[in-house]
Amino acid sequence: MELLTINPGEYHNVSLYFTQDELLYARFRIIDGEGIYFFIVDQAGQDAIMNGSEPTTKHEDYSYPAQEGRLNMVFFQATHSDTWYVWFSKVSGVPFADSAATIEGRVGRDIEGPVIQETHIPDGPLTGITNVSFRVHDEGFFIYMVELHANDTVVATSSFNCHETIDINGTTLEGVLLWDTTRYENSVYVLKVVVYDPLNHVTESAEVLRTINNGFWDYPTNRIIVTAGIILFSATLTVYSYAQYKKIRITRHYVKRKIIEHRTWLEIILILIILLILGLSSSIILL
Repeated sequence: MELLTINPGEYHNVSLYFTQDELLYARFRIIDGEGIYFFIVDQAGQDAIMNGSEPTTKHEDYSYPAQEGRLNMVFFQATHSDTWYVWFSKVSGVPFADSAATIEGRVGRDIEGPVIQETHIPDGPLTGITNVSFRVHDEGFFIYMVELHANDTVVATSSFNCHETIDINGTTLEGVLLWDTTRYENSVYVLKVVVYDPLNHVTESAEVLRTINNGFWDYPTNRIIVTAGIILFSATLTVYSYAQYKKIRITRHYVKRKIIEHRTWLEIILILIILLILGLSSSIILL
């Protein structure tokens, strides 16, 4: 539906045929006005209304007040195969009947799974943390999970809150899956992106082959061990430098003191250079 204004005494309905257990969705916003009366009926209920009678059963019977453009969402599973009618009503006697309302919305059926519009998996070889980007859409329902599979094993996951992602035209999501390749052996993997909605509709991207080829420095544990060794070695050199400095201060013989002092200061300068190099090396390793 495009923007639609329903005046007092008027109504608007949308009809669709559904087989049993198919899901009908209605998403709408009240752009202007106090609210709208909403319900769903089958063909028998529609005939009753057209003949001036009250239908035996109304589904999703609710009065929606205007709430600053809030998106209202209705999901209804058909109880039997029939033509179903979605009503937006301002007829006399229903809530909010005395004022006009302008609404925008969409009514349809959810019979297909999400659509994967775009994925990007780096060409490789893959190392460290690999970013896999995606863009997915579901016209009917919302998307609640996107996964990365490697050899049919889930290796990265993103989940979503439906109320934060769905809109009038459905759900469109863009994001990044982070895959820590260091937890897997260096080898060739079959990768694909898999998308789910709450109705167990599943869509898979085309499979691609990628190679993991992590080296020694790509593993965080190795970098931590080497960095810890550098810190320990640096601390040892610092203690040695301080000990040599104290040795100069307690030596009373002038010539001997000068010899130790000259040698020690050369050692201290050399140690400071080594410490600087080690410091720069550990910073690079940790990046």
